[in-house]
Amino acid sequence: MTDPPELIVQRNLWPLVGSYMPDALIADRTALENRPASDGSVFLISDHKRDIALPGVTLRPRKGPPPLDSDRPFLGGLRISSPARAFL
Repeated sequence: MTDPPELIVQRNLWPLVGSYMPDALIADRTALENRPASDGSVFLISDHKRDIALPGVTLRPRKGPPPLDSDRPFLGGLRISSPARAFL
């Protein structure tokens, strides 16, 4: 563990998201860009109520409809919003 914490989190982002919020749907800007926003925000739809701050990244859950058939499977059991849903 000689790398900075931010680099370790960045390298393992999606498994970490799946561990913290296994029911999450990757949404909004994060689904369109397939990466965190420039401020480190990762936007998710989940039942989780509070933001989770990790080194260099903040997981930002919000309420929303559960995954639809058009939402695609993603890494670690997560799902990612379809392009149409992400634009909404």
